Amino acid sequence: PAHFLCPTFLDWLVNPAITPSGITYSRGELELWVRENGTDPIARSRLGLSEVIPNLAIATAVHYHRAHHTIFNFMC
Repeated sequence: PAHFLCPTFLDWLVNPAITPSGITYSRGELELWVRENGTDPIARSRLGLSEVIPNLAIATAVHYHRAHHTIFNFMC
């Protein structure tokens, strides 16, 4: 589903992390962006890496979905 995709890179959320703006991103891509730009990629507000926290609910949902809804039931 689209809500399991990183909004900036349009790929599965990997190690989802949420910013104070409430937007969830893949942590790796978000960290690169913040180091280079110092802002939230979508909200454009100033952002430090210390403000980013894991989004465990989304991580669990993505893991469950991928485990139970892939064609060959591969774990990614």
